Amino acid sequence: NLDDINLVAQVIASLQDKDGLVFVKPGSRTKYLMDNAENYRGLIDWSNILEKLGNSSLAAYYRNVAQRIRNGIAQTLYDGERETFAWSLSPFGKRFPKKGKWYPDGVSQLYLVTCGVLPPEDPKAIKVWEEFNSQFPGWEFGEKRDRFPWSSVAIASIIMGDRGKAVQFAQWAEETFLLNN
Repeated sequence: NLDDINLVAQVIASLQDKDGLVFVKPGSRTKYLMDNAENYRGLIDWSNILEKLGNSSLAAYYRNVAQRIRNGIAQTLYDGERETFAWSLSPFGKRFPKKGKWYPDGVSQLYLVTCGVLPPEDPKAIKVWEEFNSQFPGWEFGEKRDRFPWSSVAIASIIMGDRGKAVQFAQWAEETFLLNN
């Protein structure tokens, strides 16, 4: 599957704009925070595999594409005044999270952590995690206005050192989706 994975990486690189961010699809002028965080993580992982396979030049190329995405997120989507990241950038402007709106507003911020764009010790990552928990108390018990389980939130919880909430979420998910079926 190496050729197929490389094709996906090539598509991501071809959709990269001059600000480093990746458009949703060809012909689109929209860029999403979640998508760009996932693109960053995928390209970093792919470059690590390429390095292990001995293809250092291609690994360096994709690492550079990934770094440009990370820089684009930091420079284009972050608003220091609001101390938050826009979850979308389109010809209509930036869309910032609305307080208390689960998706994409709140959840998109956590992808910065789960995809490694922000390390957990970064003050911005700490702020993202604290803000998320203050806006969505009880998420670990399934208390949100979304039927999707969003296990990625539990992953963010573990990365941020909040293992207790991740364990509570796993218990809730097991009771809700496995034991009740």
